[in-house]
Amino acid sequence: MKIIVKVLCLVWFSVATLHLQAQRTGLAPERERPQIGVVYGSVTDNSTKEAIQFATITLISKRDSSAVTGGITDEKGRFRVIEIPLGQYSVEVNFIGYKIQVLSGVKLSPRESVERDLGEISLEPASTMIEDAEVLASKELMRLEIDKRVFDVSQNITSAGGSANEVLENIPSVEVDIDGNVSLRGSQNVTVLIDGKPSGLTGSSRQAVLDQLPASSIEFVEIITNPSAKYDPDGMGGIINIILKKNKLFGYSGNISITAATGDNYNGAFSVSKRNDKLNIFANYGSRYADRFSERRTDRITYDDTRPSELIQEGRGSRVNFSHNMGLGTELYLSSKSTVYVNGNYQLKESNDEDRNEFLIFTDMNGLTSKEEYFRENTEKDSGNIIGLNVGYELSFIPRQKVLSVDFSFSNNSSEEVGIFNEFENPGNTFNYIERNDIGNDFQFYSGQIDFENRIGENWKIETGIKSTQRKVGSDFKAFTNSETSDELVLADSRSNDFEYEETILGGYAITGRSLGKLGVQLGLRAEQALTDSYLVTTDSLFENDYFSFFPSGHLKYQLSQEKELMLSYSRRINRPRTRQLNPFTDFSNPLLIRVGNPFLLPEYVDALEASYSFRTKAFQLMTSVYYKQVNGVMSRLVSLEDEVSTVSYQNLNSSINQGLEVILTWKKWEKWNMMLSGNAYKTASDGSNVDSDLSNEGYAGNANANITYKSKGWQVQASARYRSPFVILQGEIQRIFFSDLAVKKSILKEKGSLGLRVSDMLDSREFNFETSGGNFEQKGRRKRESRNIYLSFSYNFGKLENKNKRNKAGSSREGMDGIDL
Repeated sequence: MKIIVKVLCLVWFSVATLHLQAQRTGLAPERERPQIGVVYGSVTDNSTKEAIQFATITLISKRDSSAVTGGITDEKGRFRVIEIPLGQYSVEVNFIGYKIQVLSGVKLSPRESVERDLGEISLEPASTMIEDAEVLASKELMRLEIDKRVFDVSQNITSAGGSANEVLENIPSVEVDIDGNVSLRGSQNVTVLIDGKPSGLTGSSRQAVLDQLPASSIEFVEIITNPSAKYDPDGMGGIINIILKKNKLFGYSGNISITAATGDNYNGAFSVSKRNDKLNIFANYGSRYADRFSERRTDRITYDDTRPSELIQEGRGSRVNFSHNMGLGTELYLSSKSTVYVNGNYQLKESNDEDRNEFLIFTDMNGLTSKEEYFRENTEKDSGNIIGLNVGYELSFIPRQKVLSVDFSFSNNSSEEVGIFNEFENPGNTFNYIERNDIGNDFQFYSGQIDFENRIGENWKIETGIKSTQRKVGSDFKAFTNSETSDELVLADSRSNDFEYEETILGGYAITGRSLGKLGVQLGLRAEQALTDSYLVTTDSLFENDYFSFFPSGHLKYQLSQEKELMLSYSRRINRPRTRQLNPFTDFSNPLLIRVGNPFLLPEYVDALEASYSFRTKAFQLMTSVYYKQVNGVMSRLVSLEDEVSTVSYQNLNSSINQGLEVILTWKKWEKWNMMLSGNAYKTASDGSNVDSDLSNEGYAGNANANITYKSKGWQVQASARYRSPFVILQGEIQRIFFSDLAVKKSILKEKGSLGLRVSDMLDSREFNFETSGGNFEQKGRRKRESRNIYLSFSYNFGKLENKNKRNKAGSSREGMDGIDL
């Protein structure tokens, strides 16, 4: 709703400006007055004293009653209008649902002052209501803030019926690979948050959570490529913050949506909320069922002077995911100054994998070639749940010059996995080996923080805070193998392990910001003490790694004009090792690909510098960015080969450099068309000479996204396409990927409902191809998952929303606009 209002306000200003120009056409030229005037202040509700965002500020010339310039209030209700021609004005303050407030006698002159502080301007709510209203304005696809880009995804129909992963695929510079791994500008070292909280999104659980989170529950996606010191420093590539839908208007509203797709894929979602002047409560539920096939082929050649060989592995399988997602939250308004909030979420998940692989090994010895063939069947069942709780309190000092907030979060992600592996030498299933793996995983996250914001006048801002987080991760792996003396499976102690990891981080930050006319400056520093323990219970081995770190940040923003601005930012961030990388016990679950962690693996640090230019008109918005990132102590996955068995291990390398150019263009030249194009080109270079003199690589890569939407008479058509070029990795290269989607939606039931049809990966071209090599081997591989599906969806909105300050006072008029009937 806020975005719609903002668009309406921008349209209003554009019309007013055109009208002003038309009025002056044909008039005699007059001497241009210096444009050095500035007015600033804040806008609040006179009853609740809450800040009003997106209120319009219009300066009307006393000379000819024309609208000269204006502005819009920010999220704190503040405004600052610059480059005003000197003269006398009246200032008109307006917002939908409020009575217009006019301030007369505002004079800007060198003799008195070219700057005027209008103070706190209070608006009186209008008390009337419109039973039926049709909102025609469309939301902005992207808006820029000093340290982030915000994308509205609520209108994206090419992800309708899909998951959060499919939403992220439509975000510029964000990529999601075939396994659900998320990357930003080519880096998978990215932090993903939901409503600003981790919510159990760590390690392999991230892919599962995002794949089972319905796209229909997401409203915005925030991309923070160079976060300030206020944010946790984890995630070297930046931060992706997924904002779920919540109602911020008075009244009640809800939505029901269901989707069915080819290949046995279904999902449904329901959300409802109600808000008054004392309480806001909201709840949602979503369920997903997905059955998708996969296939793969790997061809590896091993070079050995006495026994060269070739291994061909082919496999095909299916994966069934079933999940329930539930959320419940409330905001209690104790007074106009203080708010208490409580949010909870629960996810129940289950997956079943079935896989069959064929292995062919050709060995050349003394000129003779031998052939060995065997099969391996895998069956895995994984079930678990995620519980999250967030409690907080916010106290503001009118007019929100000072804000104190306290926040506590807890989440628990637990799962039980059972995998059964059968190996046999011929299709007749004459087996010679059976193994069952029972894996118990548990992840707990605790977070507590206190933040304080103080605005000193209109130009200074100081923010400070402290935070403590604790992560506890447990992985109990038990392997059972067939016995030579019995048909029963027995515990194999040599292949089983119990690993625990605990991490405590104590941190604090301080940020100061200053507005100097057209220039905005923000500097920050964060300090953290990390205490980590890795404990291998199986061998009673404890590994401690404590470290102290500083994370400075800086942001500059220069307003060239109302349409153009420059931004420069710097930040230092960290990527900490995951438990799988730290666990020193050897994982034999795949006999041809064993894994072993490194408990002495250190975190890697990145220094990131970025410069951006933004140009915006009514019809389009262009943003270009150049960036440079240097990573020190790179954590890298290394593969070695011996006796036909690959071993994966982890080491810290010297460094890597990533530098590139990003361009994002949103275009709305015509009323019915929307278009967003983006491209990212970059160069990467890795230096691993501290491990091996030949362990270095560099190359160029890029990606491009296109999203085009057409709307007319209740119809909406959207097409999207994504391309990623080949790119180098430390020991090889990943091949190019291209895929495209198409969707159609029709409004029905008096605009309250809609029917949608979409086709994902129309050309069935989305697959993962790679080439890797080492000192004694070369390998090529292809992996493909089911990606071309046809989705049919239905959505229905219900309820009545009203302006948050609607009141039926005695004697009030019945005019205004503070109600929207959905």
